[in-house]
Amino acid sequence: MISLTLVTERLGLGGGFYYYLEITNRLLKRGYDVKIVSSGGSPWFYPNNRVPIIYPKEPKLLKILSNILQIKYRQVHYFRGLDYYIILSKLLNIDFDFSRIMSSIIPESDLIITGLPSAFIWSFMSKKYKKLAFFPQGWPEYIYVLSRDIRWYLTFISPYDYYIALTGIETDLVKSTIKRDVKFFVVSAGVDTQLFKPRRRDNDDIKVMVILRPEPNKGAEVAIRTLNLLSKYLDFTAVVIDHGVLEKFRNEIRFKYEAYKPVSREKLVELYNSASVFLFTSKLEGYGLPPLEAMACGTPVVMTDNVGSRAYAVNGYNALVDDTHSPEKLAELIQKVIKDENLREEVVRNGFETAKMHDWERITDNWVKTLKEIEGEIKR
Repeated sequence: MISLTLVTERLGLGGGFYYYLEITNRLLKRGYDVKIVSSGGSPWFYPNNRVPIIYPKEPKLLKILSNILQIKYRQVHYFRGLDYYIILSKLLNIDFDFSRIMSSIIPESDLIITGLPSAFIWSFMSKKYKKLAFFPQGWPEYIYVLSRDIRWYLTFISPYDYYIALTGIETDLVKSTIKRDVKFFVVSAGVDTQLFKPRRRDNDDIKVMVILRPEPNKGAEVAIRTLNLLSKYLDFTAVVIDHGVLEKFRNEIRFKYEAYKPVSREKLVELYNSASVFLFTSKLEGYGLPPLEAMACGTPVVMTDNVGSRAYAVNGYNALVDDTHSPEKLAELIQKVIKDENLREEVVRNGFETAKMHDWERITDNWVKTLKEIEGEIKR
């Protein structure tokens, strides 16, 4: 088996980082020599991690400072590696270049897999690979979020051997944009169906679950407007996973809600199962896992159309999908799936079957097939 290293920027709570940890841990169980190189952060949101994570050396003086800061700022507890240098750079108003530090700690590997611009640069500079794979986890969202970052454009001109895509749609988009001799693999994304599964609901209260994120492409404003409209016609409580968005809209909210800060995946399963409907209002996704997780829990999904989720979401089959991103239309679809029992049962049944087709074991099989093909090319 080939050795592989996944190089990333600071580990933090997010679907992309969860994917990194999930797939590397599953590949480790399959017998692969796999490591992660990260500039900082902690996998606190993935408590069962077994993959070695390599960080830059932490300066003792700043480590002592962080121990003091932990008394007041809990998030400092999760600092690793360059996080300490970043504190110093802010205190001194100095911009450090971390490329040399990061490229020096990357181990020799048969294959390096990387995605975000800085991590790509570190990997390329290290030259400690036989093959280099670019895995941005969703081309459309990647362009939207990083298009103003000059480092992004380096990924257009820097050489790499493979592009690993989540969907066939992503592959087609990339091929139409980058005219170069690169081999493409499609691995898809998954849901842990051993964890995300239906549970018996305790009551019949109507609850609409939504995850609010601050990024412009995540559609938080559309979600708020949808729920405000819905409150005129339906007595419900919104179950909100809030990533720092509610405060911005607090004066505009007209619906009842119970709010949660980012929660563990076990708690997330509980909340999906408590909901009558899951609302997803993203404008642009590389894949979009939350609707798939809701499907696995037997919760009907009402969502906006986006490029990434087209890989699994089919309007009228396993979800109700609005391609206009209209709060009025979304509110109408939520009422429809709640009131029409036959429609709800059909969407739930098909959604559950869709989730089973995207179980992480199947996704790991895709990765193993990809790695075996790369291994064959390395050994030629």
